[in-house]
Amino acid sequence: MTEKSGFNHKFFENIMRNIHRKIVKKLENRDTSLGLLFAMFISVVFLRTFLEVVLGVGKMTTVIALALHYPMFYLSLLITLASILRIFSGESMKKIIRVLIPAYSIIVLPPIVDLIFWGIGGFRPKYLFFSGGDLKNVFSMFITFFGHSSLRTGITLGMRIEIALGLLGIGWYVRQKSGRWWRSILAVIIAYVLIFCYVSQPIFHRFARRLALYLGFVRQGELGWTQFWMLVISFQFPILMYLWNKKKFTGIFGNLRPFRTVHFEAMFLLGFYLGVRGKIGLLAETNLYHL
Repeated sequence: MTEKSGFNHKFFENIMRNIHRKIVKKLENRDTSLGLLFAMFISVVFLRTFLEVVLGVGKMTTVIALALHYPMFYLSLLITLASILRIFSGESMKKIIRVLIPAYSIIVLPPIVDLIFWGIGGFRPKYLFFSGGDLKNVFSMFITFFGHSSLRTGITLGMRIEIALGLLGIGWYVRQKSGRWWRSILAVIIAYVLIFCYVSQPIFHRFARRLALYLGFVRQGELGWTQFWMLVISFQFPILMYLWNKKKFTGIFGNLRPFRTVHFEAMFLLGFYLGVRGKIGLLAETNLYHL
């Protein structure tokens, strides 16, 4: 019994090593341009949105949501996952992106699964909504892997399969790169916590709107979803650049000259002033001044 178990374990390990060598290594070492990776990312996001919203839910989405809201959500999630892999695997960000974007095609899986099980218009994926102070329900949903919600609405059956496979992929990649199980397990736990935060974004969106009001943004309007994801990505971007190349990132601050810094700050303040005064016209969904 022990020998058979050991044999199965070694057999499984050999399969994983072969996948890593034949697929992952090839993707990492392939000189894929950023333009091609970006086109691949946009195509996958568009396909996911079309299958999920148009065919699955059975309604047309707006051009703004299709072009901005959904791509920004998935871009923010991509940056988060890439950062986790960079920290725990120790692999370069460039190689991680080359692997992660093709692997991102897994986001097309949920609407396909849900369409098979529930048919067109038979499911309604959406963010998780929790009322204020409902920490017990949040904790229960987290521990049970969304177990107390319907498989047709909210986090659907297809989405749960997608998240589970994604977490397994993260754990496997970190294990192959680092050779340490504790790194793999910790990466999976952190990834699950952050993915749970992403699908529970109304909590953070509500907090961001209240914070904007508290800081004195009292003009008519509200912080829309596109604006929210713009703000999130603006905070993520410096972290991404730091993880991409720490030496170059820190070198930027070392090479800053006083007059250049003053010039950039003056340009920023002028743009902020014009925005607040309403002297420039921006698309409403991307106008962060209109809060």
